[in-house]
Amino acid sequence: MNPIDLKVARRLIDFSAKDKALEPLADIQIKGATALHNMLANSEVGLAYLADEVGMGKTYIALGVVAMMRYFNPMLRVLYICPSRNVQEKWEREYKAFIRNNVCVSQG
Repeated sequence: MNPIDLKVARRLIDFSAKDKALEPLADIQIKGATALHNMLANSEVGLAYLADEVGMGKTYIALGVVAMMRYFNPMLRVLYICPSRNVQEKWEREYKAFIRNNVCVSQG
């Protein structure tokens, strides 16, 4: 996996989903997702950590990283491990909404 820059990341993911009110947070999220993607691309062990304050969009950043990684490697498989049923359901809802509203390209 090769590192990418913000220009490439922004072509793949739109964290604001065209909502002007979300643009300040979306800018932070795309920078975080790109940095995390690049950490994974440069890591020999394929490991990186994501931590931030409540409400900063860690779920969407993680989904953005996975979407970018899958764009470059469509065969990539991801296992999401969630501690409880309600968290599993939240991630499923967020995943579907993210793919529908934030991913800018399709694999066709």
